Amino acid sequence: MKIYHALCSLLLLTLGTACDNDHTTLLDKNESITNRAWLTTDTKSFTIAIKDPSKSYRIYLNLRHTALFPYSNIHLKLKQVNPDKQENSLNTEIKLADKDGRWIGKSAGSLYAQQQLIYEDYRFPSQGIYTFSVQQLMHDNPLKEVVDVGLTLKINP
Repeated sequence: MKIYHALCSLLLLTLGTACDNDHTTLLDKNESITNRAWLTTDTKSFTIAIKDPSKSYRIYLNLRHTALFPYSNIHLKLKQVNPDKQENSLNTEIKLADKDGRWIGKSAGSLYAQQQLIYEDYRFPSQGIYTFSVQQLMHDNPLKEVVDVGLTLKINP
């Protein structure tokens, strides 16, 4: 009986630890695209307070689209505004489908979610408030069938 209670306690402790919040995630936010039609002028912004610039971070772009999205990739501009108002930007591409046209993101019904690692070992220059913005760079305006776009920022272990 003591072994049974010990095993139950160990199981509960393991489950509690596994369900614990991910303390390395500082930001995980997505912004909806109105009517699934993303205008080139509709820039989505995300703000984060960096308290420890000595740590390294991973930065991801998140995108959800429908099965009716007309392209196998998407081109985006990621802009960062530092506390001193200095700006940096990066144009990037997220691959959404393989060469056979099959969506490569996680699916839920007719929605597909893709998370693209942008920076693996990023270091912020100083403490303070940083603002990131994401803009679509495709020729279509509006770009149809985009559901939302987001940013995830994690502290490296």
